[in-house]
Amino acid sequence: MGTPISRSARRLRYPKTREFSLFYWPSQRGSLQYTNMVLSIPITPDTEAKLRAQAAVVGVDVETFAARTLERVASRPPLDELLAPLRAEFDASGMTDEQLADLLEQAKHEMRAERRARHAS
Repeated sequence: MGTPISRSARRLRYPKTREFSLFYWPSQRGSLQYTNMVLSIPITPDTEAKLRAQAAVVGVDVETFAARTLERVASRPPLDELLAPLRAEFDASGMTDEQLADLLEQAKHEMRAERRARHAS
């Protein structure tokens, strides 16, 4: 394990924000090896309070909560990958962008009409 970075070296100052530092030292959890990464992220006091509250709800410290959240977000596939099948289907349909926009607009109005009908009954 290397020498920790000094407090002044890892702090970035942003007006009207609080710094949230995530210290993630190497550890062994199950068969996974975690690496050391120090992040300094400027966040608002409101966001800091929300992070702390959410961490408390699940019973972990804020660093663990933030690390788990970052791992979950980083493991998601990119949007382009998720949309690839839909784009391929659109390309194969021969539909124009305008036709697709009209189709989506029509579907939106039909869904709203169905919702209004359900709430009215």
